[in-house]
Amino acid sequence: MNNKLLIIKAITLLYRLTTLTDKLERPIQLLIDVTNAVKTPDMDLTVDRETRMMSQLKAITIEMIYASAEASYSIHDLLQRIQIVCEPDPILFEAFRDNILLELSQEDIKKECINIISMFRRYFKEKECKEVINKYAAIAKFRPEEIGDLGKFIQQMMTDLEPYRVIGEEVKPYKISSINFDDTESVVNAFRDVQKAKMVGGSMFRTGLQKINTFLDGGIRRGETILIGALQHNNKSGFTRQLFRNVCMLNTPVVDTPGKKPAVVFNSLEDSAEVLFEKLYRVMREQETKQACTADMVRSTSPEMMAEYVIRKLRQTGWHVIIECFNPSDMTYLDLQNEILELEAKGYEVQAWFVDYLSLIPTKGCIQGPHGVDLRDLFRRMRNFTAAKKIAFITPHQLSTEAKMLVREDTMDFVKQIANGGYYSGSRQIDQEVDTEIMMHIEKFDMGSYVQSYMTFQRGKHRGGEIIPEKDKYCVYPFANIGELPDDVDGECRAVAKVGAVPKVDLGEEQAKTVTDNAFWL
Repeated sequence: MNNKLLIIKAITLLYRLTTLTDKLERPIQLLIDVTNAVKTPDMDLTVDRETRMMSQLKAITIEMIYASAEASYSIHDLLQRIQIVCEPDPILFEAFRDNILLELSQEDIKKECINIISMFRRYFKEKECKEVINKYAAIAKFRPEEIGDLGKFIQQMMTDLEPYRVIGEEVKPYKISSINFDDTESVVNAFRDVQKAKMVGGSMFRTGLQKINTFLDGGIRRGETILIGALQHNNKSGFTRQLFRNVCMLNTPVVDTPGKKPAVVFNSLEDSAEVLFEKLYRVMREQETKQACTADMVRSTSPEMMAEYVIRKLRQTGWHVIIECFNPSDMTYLDLQNEILELEAKGYEVQAWFVDYLSLIPTKGCIQGPHGVDLRDLFRRMRNFTAAKKIAFITPHQLSTEAKMLVREDTMDFVKQIANGGYYSGSRQIDQEVDTEIMMHIEKFDMGSYVQSYMTFQRGKHRGGEIIPEKDKYCVYPFANIGELPDDVDGECRAVAKVGAVPKVDLGEEQAKTVTDNAFWL
């Protein structure tokens, strides 16, 4: 944008603002920045006529900026001043005159003012972006010895450029939705979204466990960030993989944009591909056959057969499944987000995204401050990114040493005690940035002839669902003799009322006949 357009638009804005009956706040600092951007030399006899014109237009602009907010202008006097000043450039004056003499409604005047303000902001954002690019280009071209590690140099440049990924206000990445009550169709569409959010396969994905679906008010919702909290060695990653399999195998995708490919993405920042795929194959076989799938069985099965089995199972409902393993020490949250952006560019519509674990990503580029501020900001940035794209985002996170102390003290109902307590490693405020918390903990019970393991769950915060009874926020599932928690969504519920109980489905027929409604199982 050239200096003439900048200064004429500034004068137009200042005049139009005075004609509004419903006043807009004058963007004083923005206008001062505009005048500062128009460089003019000190006035002397050697200055050419056009430079003198720009200096005088700038002076008029500054005068109007510092005038009283209640000031008004005679359009004829203003035009006369501009015409005299623009004597060297009559076309500039004519452009200003033709615009300023247009008879506009109050609504159109307000729109013009907002558009000019947006144009100025976009101008400065583009200017800042170019300065960042030029800075790194100068280092690369003239001071290459300052680069050091090329990968880190590029990463730092990407971090500095991140605020400018979307320039201009025509596209507003911060605006997730807009409903105007003057537009009946937009309100109707909002209620369509309400209905869709309640429909499994639309904006909600059911899990394989009935009681988990109950305390999630139906299942995992698109656009929500779900945090799975547990102490170390309490099956956080295993449960995350189970939810991943459930979304793929139990839900038929429905795309928002026709022609897009519905996708579920799993990113492992902890396991290598070979470890992850062995776990997936073994657990899926055990769930299906109810028999142990040993390491020897994996070694003796051809890679082609295992690949065919996993592909068939995970894609049976129509999903495109992408599994990627990363070294988190070489990443930032921008790298993770860029993976999704690249998939979108290839025609995928990512609807569910599992990251095991997000907290392993360095917080470079996040707000730095007292302990935990950077980690909280990392979760905030990821939630904002996925919420805008209607992606369900699920990640496990380790609980703090304070939570571990509660276990050592033999605290009863451990998961109930820690829910909504902020017992997270690295920050006590992560829960403020997520939509849903699922707390889990393995408890063991001596059954006499054997020790039974149970997974206890407690739902904490849940922004998106209905208010449900407190008793439904807690559930207990016994582990099977093999594999992980057996899915029960399409059969009899395997949850029990408390640790030490036996699922009714596991009792013999005669025992089941003798139980009462007060029995220890559900």
